[in-house]
Amino acid sequence: MIFRILMLLLLAGFIYWVLKKPFAGDDSAKRRNPQREEPEDMLICETCGVHTPRSMTVQVEGKTYCCHEHAPSGKSSHSAYDG
Repeated sequence: MIFRILMLLLLAGFIYWVLKKPFAGDDSAKRRNPQREEPEDMLICETCGVHTPRSMTVQVEGKTYCCHEHAPSGKSSHSAYDG
């Protein structure tokens, strides 16, 4: 009895796998050709030298910093990252 149940489960799984395959064409195409984002410029922190993505830097008086802690206090002219 257990053998028949196992065989039915295996058969049902195999049928599901075979029928699912034609409908998975969109997913497999995405895996083969993933959309790539444009690379972002990396800027060097004036204090510690760490390379940071442009969108996460803090700009003060034309100089670039990786975070608010490394920037001179209170004179932030442009902050791309508010974290």
